[in-house]
Amino acid sequence: MTKMFKQRWFCLGCCLLLAFLTVVGAYAQTKAIKGKVVDETNQPVIGASVKIQGTSTGTITDPNGNYSINASSKDVLLFSFIGYNSVQETVASRSLINVVLKESSVQIQDVVVVGYGTQKKANLTGAVSTVDVGKSLSSKPFTDVGKGLQGAVPGLTVTYGSGGLTSAPTLNVRGLVSINGTSAPLIMVDGIVVQDITQVSPEDIESISVLKDAASTSIFGARAAAGVIMIKTKSGAKNSKFKISYSNNFSWGTPTKLPDFPHDPVAEINAEVGAWNRAGSGFDMFGMQAPQLTAGIKNWQTKYANNRQGNNMVKGEDFDIVNGVAYFYRIWDVKKMMFQTMPSQNHNLQFSGGTDKLSYFLSGTYSYQEGILKMHPDKLSKYNLTAGINADINKWLNLDTKLTTRQYNYDYPYAYQDYM
Repeated sequence: MTKMFKQRWFCLGCCLLLAFLTVVGAYAQTKAIKGKVVDETNQPVIGASVKIQGTSTGTITDPNGNYSINASSKDVLLFSFIGYNSVQETVASRSLINVVLKESSVQIQDVVVVGYGTQKKANLTGAVSTVDVGKSLSSKPFTDVGKGLQGAVPGLTVTYGSGGLTSAPTLNVRGLVSINGTSAPLIMVDGIVVQDITQVSPEDIESISVLKDAASTSIFGARAAAGVIMIKTKSGAKNSKFKISYSNNFSWGTPTKLPDFPHDPVAEINAEVGAWNRAGSGFDMFGMQAPQLTAGIKNWQTKYANNRQGNNMVKGEDFDIVNGVAYFYRIWDVKKMMFQTMPSQNHNLQFSGGTDKLSYFLSGTYSYQEGILKMHPDKLSKYNLTAGINADINKWLNLDTKLTTRQYNYDYPYAYQDYM
């Protein structure tokens, strides 16, 4: 009995020893693999996935793009990150594996924002157009989003009722929708309905999607019957370095068409005198009579028209006082005296960054425009501020907050008014 008991313990001990040697042997076959993951510009790819193919074992790169993982010589490491093509590397005898990830051929324009998230453009059944923000807004000196959308989206019509600096654009996607209500599309910025698209600074926009067909009503209801314009503003990225960016642009505008003024005032005055006579009334221009006025203009054209350099008026030549009435003879270039090339400028300063649980974004924009009048022109100063923060409070709670505000200071001749 004792002998049988000893034999059983001997067999059990041999089995445990064999199992231990097997585990030790398997462990001895793995080794620490280290390396760095960068993009094509040699910048570290933060948060890239490094995984042993066919297993759940993996890690991610740190803020410097470095990683470390235990793997055997037969294992294949899979390197991947959103927006880049995946790379496979066999470990073999190497302990240092550096990888360069190349950008994927699938462009961001192929992903569109819809009311309930994002989808690949190829998977959408509704009519959706996306705007190339870089080409339509960022690369042009626009302080108004509406002007940047003109001609950027098929089927989207952007018109302005006047050339005023505070004039808001009229947007139309689906034509005349209602004879009683509005035909303007629903405008949403980060899921919030806004009435005026110019409230958003072009520098703060990340993407714009235009939902054109009636399918959008299934998401937003009857308000979306005329279409939807969805704007997503920029946000910070987690596991990213602190970044400061500044941009500016300066531009000057001129009207495409200005009214023509009389080139021969004498002929114009004589024609007006004839018109008044036919109407049974006499000619009167602020007390000036036609014979004295036309004679003075002809005299100025003959003697003084070619030697006037400044704007000073000389009595007896450029004007005169006759019987207590002022007569003005000098001919001015009205367009040159009244109108100017309209200047505008735009400045934007952005701060962004993030850790593994927190991301932040702050953007401030200042823009300034002047109107067409040379004397006492319209002056519009706009201030935009956008701030956003995303934080993982715990495993089941995520805080995502965004604040956008703007202020207008509009100064025009003989009046001043603030807009909020």
